[in-house]
Amino acid sequence: MNSLHKRLTVLARSQSRLQWLYILTTVGLLIGLLISLPAWSAVRSYPLVPLLPAITLPPLAHSILLLLLVTALLAGLRYRTYQFALGLTALLSLTALSVLDVTRFQPWVFYYLAILLLCVVGLYKDMASIRVLDAARIAVGGMYLWSGLQKLNVTFMGESFPWFTQALWTQGPGYMLSVFIFLGLLVPFLEIALGLGLFARRTRNLAILGSFGMMALVLLSLGPLGNNWNAVVWPWNVALFLSVIILFWRTDFTLSTFLIRQKTNLLGLVVFAVFWLLPIGNIFGAVDHYLSWSLYSGRPPEAALIGDTFVLESLSPRVEDDRLPFIRWTLEELQIVPYPEERIFKSVFADVCSRLDNHPSLQLEIKQSVSYWNTQKTFSYTSCSDI
Repeated sequence: MNSLHKRLTVLARSQSRLQWLYILTTVGLLIGLLISLPAWSAVRSYPLVPLLPAITLPPLAHSILLLLLVTALLAGLRYRTYQFALGLTALLSLTALSVLDVTRFQPWVFYYLAILLLCVVGLYKDMASIRVLDAARIAVGGMYLWSGLQKLNVTFMGESFPWFTQALWTQGPGYMLSVFIFLGLLVPFLEIALGLGLFARRTRNLAILGSFGMMALVLLSLGPLGNNWNAVVWPWNVALFLSVIILFWRTDFTLSTFLIRQKTNLLGLVVFAVFWLLPIGNIFGAVDHYLSWSLYSGRPPEAALIGDTFVLESLSPRVEDDRLPFIRWTLEELQIVPYPEERIFKSVFADVCSRLDNHPSLQLEIKQSVSYWNTQKTFSYTSCSDI
């Protein structure tokens, strides 16, 4: 009787956790959509970059898909009986919008899409909530692990992290720079330890505390008190920490029991392949940076348009010294950062060249790492005549 009571209690708690995860994911996605609303429109100066060139729809279709997405998410919060149908509608709408413009497929969109998909699959298959929760745990752990692994390079420690935290150490005494340089050396290892530590009972509470620390660091560095930059990731980092609480707080499973459970959890194995194994391809240049959780790591390429200031200002007011960095362009207009892949930058440039009649002053500058292992930067330049 005691064993049965314990199982029923675990089941009830799992169902409650899954429902809270669904609510958190839905609310987080809605907030992200609201902040980045211009990115989901087809009427803008930064070009759409469809997954395949042939996949295009008129601007009105983008607006209809966005309305359908928001309506399905809101209705899913209110009508639990129809959560599967509404969740599936939201998934299909969000996927279609991302396929119509790869720039929209931001890391936070990838995360919310994955968690929402897990919830919908669980509802469709009437799957035990513990299996869905385990799959979500694997996703979160993989994100932290690879986020740390991607930062194991001198560019992150010597450039990206000092810039990331400059608003914090510039306001303190002189020795604060040394403190943050030392912290930059530790951050990759802390994130790796966090991603693994969540699965061990002895280190779980410490890892949860570490998750809170990472959230606080991001909000202080990028928030209004820091660089006041890329606002769409602020609520995502809060949602990610709250997901850690929902998934791991007051759980008593050990690593061995967790691994044993996954032997019969196909959903967990699929998520492991996507969040833990797929990023390996990024080492060989076969998988995109955003699919490999290479965020603020110093590895992804950057791009800028170079040309006559008057010509560039027809695209965006963020032109300085005859240069328009893509990141300034998208943050100003779309409230998101560009999708950091060379093929995407070249697609945007081709559209710009076509729109501006192949203006002879236009050039695309791409700054990227020599390789995964060598993050020293190289520059390449492309003119409209090269496209």
